[in-house]
Amino acid sequence: MKKVADQAVLLYDGLLKQLEHVMDEPTPLLQRIDTAIGHCIKALFSLKNCLGKNSFASPAEEIHFFKVIKPRLQPSFCIT
Repeated sequence: MKKVADQAVLLYDGLLKQLEHVMDEPTPLLQRIDTAIGHCIKALFSLKNCLGKNSFASPAEEIHFFKVIKPRLQPSFCIT
């Protein structure tokens, strides 16, 4: 089983790829923004689900997640 932090990073990287694809579409800007927000909401729920179902392997992994990984994700997901 992958570490929680690794799963979060994979989810984040996947979201970035989706957002790049959405912004490259030749659709009206408002439609692209709406689609991008939908992708962000979906990814946020997936991240919360991942954190809820899986526990950290060690206190060190949990500390690493909240000190290193979460700040990287926070601007995109608005995690509080």
